[in-house]
Amino acid sequence: MTFKEFLQKENLSERTISIYLWTVDYFQYNYDSISKENLLAYKGYLIEYFKPKTVNLRIQAMNRYLEYLGKLNLRLNSVKIQQKNFLENVVSNADYNFLKKQLKTVVSNQKLRLEHALSAERLWEVEKWQELFVKNPVMHQFAIGLIWGSYENGTLK
Repeated sequence: MTFKEFLQKENLSERTISIYLWTVDYFQYNYDSISKENLLAYKGYLIEYFKPKTVNLRIQAMNRYLEYLGKLNLRLNSVKIQQKNFLENVVSNADYNFLKKQLKTVVSNQKLRLEHALSAERLWEVEKWQELFVKNPVMHQFAIGLIWGSYENGTLK
């Protein structure tokens, strides 16, 4: 049975079979024998010139070929693929608690400033008021929690 027939018997796709056959042909063309030294040299070449997924595909092809030959003791280990840490943009508990404490302080200070401004009968232009209270996530709670009036020429409308 040929290596191609062995792969077909494993129900691999034609594309996978062609990649595996190409890999073995490349190895046989560039290395004079199947030995642990040559396999490791080939793996080193793959690591140097290809991405980890390609390296692992070629190693898998060679391992299937070694299985076909009955030389399981020469099998190569695949390379580890660095996974992106999906938590890299997540705030730690310590940072969260610090930010929460800081936000409470900011809100408390802003509340005092607002009370002072309102007791001094401070007036804002509509655009400034929207920017300060509606669009500001800290001050927005005051925009919805208080009754506001619109003034024209100093008179409540």
